[in-house]
Amino acid sequence: MTLHNDAIEPFRNDRFFREALGIGRVPSSAWLRQRMERMAAALREETDAYSVRLLRSAKAPVTALNGFVCLDFDTFVMDNSGTKKEWVSRTYQGVDGYTPIAAYLGNEGWCLALELRPGSQHSALETHFFLERALPRARELVPAGLPVLSRSDSGFDSVRLLSGRTTKNGPGRWKAAPSSSWSSGTRASSRWPPGPPAPTRPVPGSRSAPASGWRCWT
Repeated sequence: MTLHNDAIEPFRNDRFFREALGIGRVPSSAWLRQRMERMAAALREETDAYSVRLLRSAKAPVTALNGFVCLDFDTFVMDNSGTKKEWVSRTYQGVDGYTPIAAYLGNEGWCLALELRPGSQHSALETHFFLERALPRARELVPAGLPVLSRSDSGFDSVRLLSGRTTKNGPGRWKAAPSSSWSSGTRASSRWPPGPPAPTRPVPGSRSAPASGWRCWT
């Protein structure tokens, strides 16, 4: 992305910068971006594991709510008005910027995944790729025997997100309450599925849209 790579341009003719790094030539921003994009695919799998390794080494507690470990995910707005950075576009809050997506695990709210997105990107677009990376990480940290209760607002209602999928840790299964069973974030007790409680805390960064239900990954 140009918002970081362009910072190299002032140093292209800086002799000290070149010698301090032990390189014969400082690359241009375009060349640097091409090299970094080639490396990104190989580094993604390794960097995805860093959050899991950090939480494990710190022995961070991951606690459940009524037998379910919650994995909340939502988008939020980063205001970059007045800039010309790559991917900056109109967000749902009416400002120009980015709309990243994040996932938070457990009652403690550990940030398990965070991805930058263009400001105009719809919440549900490509979220299945985001969850395919985040869910195995959650499964590694959740105490044995506990299901993962994934929570999001109605912006993530889509057939693809509600359908079953396979993760790196084996087959995953989603259960979902239909949007009609929720009113202002409260699940009607007569609706399917029985068992899990209505969310007792808002999804981080949530909008004013009502909750769309819950999804349980076992």
